[in-house]
Amino acid sequence: MRRFWKPLSYFITLLLGGLLTLACLAALMIYSRVAPADEAFQQACPRFTPEEVREEYIRSWLRSAGKDERKAAIGLDSLSFNTAPTFGGKTWFGKLQVSGSKGSDEAYVILDCRTGMFDYSGTELSSGR
Repeated sequence: MRRFWKPLSYFITLLLGGLLTLACLAALMIYSRVAPADEAFQQACPRFTPEEVREEYIRSWLRSAGKDERKAAIGLDSLSFNTAPTFGGKTWFGKLQVSGSKGSDEAYVILDCRTGMFDYSGTELSSGR
């Protein structure tokens, strides 16, 4: 009887562990979804002017750069921003170049009109101009 009980207890433990893992994975998938932006933003976003999107890019960059050392590394005494965003497929995209007295930062920025989220890719910080 003991030979039967020991493997059965291992099997039950593995089964419960697997079920707990699946439950945690399902909860993560459900709660990690990005919620869509409000309806007013989704309707207004495609009609933004490139200048409005440029200003949003700059505000977003300044918020994210404040969380790390990018602003200090570039030099805050003179910042200039260069971008020409274009619209296509429910997204605005463009290359944002930020130059300061000590260096520059450049990234491709995407503004998703469905979620209202900014995505930065290819961020590259260079020292010296």
